Amino acid sequence: MKLPERPALGFRSRSATYTLIIGVVTGMLVAGLAIPFIFGTSLTTVTTAAPNPIGGATAGSRASVASGDAAAGATGAATPTGTGGVAGGTGEGGTTTGSGALAGGTSAVAGLTASDRGVTATTITIAFLLVDLGSLSQLGFGVPGFNVDDQAAYIRVFVDNINAQGGVYGRQIVPVFVSYDPTNQATSQAACLAATQDHEIFAAVDSGGGLNEQGMLCFTNQNHTPLIALGSFGTPPSWYQQSGGYLSTINASGLRSLANLAYLLDAQGLLKHPTTGQNRRIGILVRDFPGTVQTVKDGLIATLEQYGYEVVHRIEFSMDDGIAASQVPVAVNEMRTRNVDAVFVLTDFIIGTQFVQQADRSAYRPLYYASDFGPMTNDIAVTAMPSTFQAVGVTTARTGEWRVGMAEPAVDAACRQIYAAATGNDPQRSDNTYGGMDSACGFIDLLVRGTTNAGPELTRAKYVEGLQQIGSIEYPLYGGFSYMPGKTDGADRIRTLAFDSSCSCWIPQGDFVDPRY
Repeated sequence: MKLPERPALGFRSRSATYTLIIGVVTGMLVAGLAIPFIFGTSLTTVTTAAPNPIGGATAGSRASVASGDAAAGATGAATPTGTGGVAGGTGEGGTTTGSGALAGGTSAVAGLTASDRGVTATTITIAFLLVDLGSLSQLGFGVPGFNVDDQAAYIRVFVDNINAQGGVYGRQIVPVFVSYDPTNQATSQAACLAATQDHEIFAAVDSGGGLNEQGMLCFTNQNHTPLIALGSFGTPPSWYQQSGGYLSTINASGLRSLANLAYLLDAQGLLKHPTTGQNRRIGILVRDFPGTVQTVKDGLIATLEQYGYEVVHRIEFSMDDGIAASQVPVAVNEMRTRNVDAVFVLTDFIIGTQFVQQADRSAYRPLYYASDFGPMTNDIAVTAMPSTFQAVGVTTARTGEWRVGMAEPAVDAACRQIYAAATGNDPQRSDNTYGGMDSACGFIDLLVRGTTNAGPELTRAKYVEGLQQIGSIEYPLYGGFSYMPGKTDGADRIRTLAFDSSCSCWIPQGDFVDPRY
């Protein structure tokens, strides 16, 4: 059934710790997480419908920019044989179309012209957004293999691979690298302005994965530049609508992600008590960012109610990190008092971890549910969970497959082979480098498919249409993926995860299944 869409909302600001996870969700691991606890402030709690606050936008200075040289970077990239990319299945209403990054470039066409901004007869200029995590070193965070130079190097390998084979209809891809600091919200929009005002770019890719909402809409709505973003925090319908079709995300929209979370948990009987068969007493933890609460209501709560479940209690933590941390002890007490025995953790991992740790110290140990909304289904999110933590996750990603001996998917292997041939480094699936290069491979694959489908007379409108003609394809790091007319959030197939205290990590449970929404 069709889920209701929510009204358009303003921007929601993100904290430094919250935005950090977007880049990590690609599969990279961070060690040594330390979580402070602050006590004292009361919190907002909701047991029925809550008001929907509106946030404000912020502005800031320019981010740092570096122009890329299409001919620079690694050489000798190998390409798997075949055409049409890495072939995938055919989804409902979609087909696998166009050449992709893994199939190589397309044949040159005579008579090409400067058909749009950022497009000449011989080049296509693309901005790649990279996150600069240098300011986090003082907080003890480090992401090996994910500094600005590493991110640019991942992109260059796959851009060079395409250009070495003739590019797209003879046009070479020219990368422009723009870095921004996800701990400084103003630099998200500054990166957009640097890319769109200082350079003639055709389209943009948020390859670092930390661009906030203001930055996204700066590209798509204000500067009419197509953007492919990761979309890790459950992009609401209004952002796609305000973008006029110019926003595409790798992850499922927030509405679809949460609806499928409820669907799969219900289908597998995980919302009922295993001994009594009774519905669990459900609680929800969420941050009070404008848009987030409404997406949770429309996506998760509405779907749970359709399946016959009641949310006993919902807690909305402040959007301010310090205040939210101080609210945790009260939140634990309220959930416990209402006999909630299953908690959806739809917050960032910092507040989520604080809640679980505080609950454990209080001998309150409900079952926890995690999802890509937040997200809590990557290993960094559960690094500091106590050994008593019992949790089930629902994800679209191939989290932890190597831990249970699942074979490397063909699309991931093809990306790795290209990278290994170009760099001499053949990363293991558990390495940070693997996640970085695989993510870059997927971004370039979509870019090439979209521009190829658009045809030789490349325009932004044709490119956006070309992306939606991709259909169902195999996509690196994910269990299923499709862009179709009117559907620009890619991730599709879903599976459950279980937390394993012996490794403080997620273990996949069974095969991926088709989503309902």
